[in-house]
Amino acid sequence: MTVQTNKWSRTARECRVTAFPCNPAPEPGALFRTLSHDDHPAWLDSADEGHELSKFSYVAWDPWGVLTYENGSAEWRRMAGGRSIKHSNIKNPMGASTNLGHDPFEALRTLLNCYRYPDADAETSIPFKGGAVGFFSYELGSCIETLPPPRPPDLGFPGMLFRFFNIIYAFDHNTRQGHLLVGELPDDPDRRGPDYVKAVREAYNLRLSGISDDAGRQSFLPPADNRAGMPGISVPPRCDTTHEEYLAMVRKGREYIAAGDIFQVNLSQRFSWPVSESPQDLYRRLRDHHPAPYAAYVQVDPAHAVLSVSPELYLSIRGKDIETRPIKGTGPRYQDPAEDDRARRKLLQSEKDRAELVMIVDLMRNDLGRVCEFGTVTVPRLYDLESFATVHHLVARVLGVMRDGLDLVDGLRASFPGGSVTGAPKIRAMEIIAELEKTARSVYTGSVGWIGLDGSAELNIAIRTVLTSDHRAVYRVGGAVVADSDPQAEYEETLHKGRALYEILSRSTGLGYGHTASEGTHQ
Repeated sequence: MTVQTNKWSRTARECRVTAFPCNPAPEPGALFRTLSHDDHPAWLDSADEGHELSKFSYVAWDPWGVLTYENGSAEWRRMAGGRSIKHSNIKNPMGASTNLGHDPFEALRTLLNCYRYPDADAETSIPFKGGAVGFFSYELGSCIETLPPPRPPDLGFPGMLFRFFNIIYAFDHNTRQGHLLVGELPDDPDRRGPDYVKAVREAYNLRLSGISDDAGRQSFLPPADNRAGMPGISVPPRCDTTHEEYLAMVRKGREYIAAGDIFQVNLSQRFSWPVSESPQDLYRRLRDHHPAPYAAYVQVDPAHAVLSVSPELYLSIRGKDIETRPIKGTGPRYQDPAEDDRARRKLLQSEKDRAELVMIVDLMRNDLGRVCEFGTVTVPRLYDLESFATVHHLVARVLGVMRDGLDLVDGLRASFPGGSVTGAPKIRAMEIIAELEKTARSVYTGSVGWIGLDGSAELNIAIRTVLTSDHRAVYRVGGAVVADSDPQAEYEETLHKGRALYEILSRSTGLGYGHTASEGTHQ
């Protein structure tokens, strides 16, 4: 058996990661089923194996720390001896104490600088070998730019949560090979040394003993048939915006465009639905029906979890290379091949959707240009059409090479939140979103993904994302408003985008509906 080991940077705490080949290699979903909420599991799930970027999936459990940002302050909790110990300060490798303060991005940088390994190319080709898994909420944009105060959170989710994992199962969808990666922490005697590594491997093997041969195997459904059109889709009974209110939002957005404030703005509405099954069970059904290359499950606590089946890449960072793949333009899928092909061609030829995509590509080129070497930001692909379980999308690819001395956090500060979910110009569009939308977006249109302790990262745009909160499933859908947008068409597009989520949630009822103070019946 070949065992691969990486040495982490001597400028931080010196650690090691050991990669053990797994034979047999379980499907990630099968391993995920063995985990309980006490394991604080996370699943970075490249479920759409037909997508060019769906190469690796990761299952992580038993975190050694968690970084959160809530109520204007960052907090670090270290897991030790089965207990969670709160820290408002963290000591760097030289022994100096740093206050985590009120900036979530700088708090993240502080931790990444304390625990690092050299680069993304060291010895094993697995991109994520250990580090942080979690999310940034959309409202963290107000920590970067001067914006109106965000609407208060009402779902019980922090503004940021990243759990730090040193136990990772990595599965290569191309080769069907798996590796168990075990990291040793030099400042934690309970998580280092050969006895610890041996114990992790034994516990992993014990989990495998309870996995059946077909557990976790993917059984994706064919594309749904949209021939009935949107009027045939029932909308959930609870929404924060009525039909007429959404039409009025679109009209107001067009007024701002006509006045020269913006070129486009993304507006959304929030739906909620009672659910009776666990977040883990709900996620498994959701991803089986709606596979996506940047899907993810992140648990906050037993009552709150993030279930994302996003098709959109916000940021990928490998060494100095940075990439984003904005999406603009959505069309429905059909089971009939001829009808589905007509839908593809219609989207490719849509002047409105192509214009929206160009605006956002220009915005993202500008954002990346703030941190990239002059002349390195390129757009090798524009107007690509990518097909997913229920929709077609227009997608672009924007690349750059980051300047020396800059890191992931600089990339986040230059580009968060992603321009495809705000509008352009970004800051004015976000001001209009704050004015018109009735509830906080929370994780929706923020980002979910992983950040490696080598400075690499892969983060999605958190669309097609369900938040479970006390037996409710909450999701938002939206779309881009431009000068010639038709309000009713924009409304119907949001229903197209949310249909796959709604169809899954409608099979997970059992608690009665009721209403909250902020949500009424959708007419």
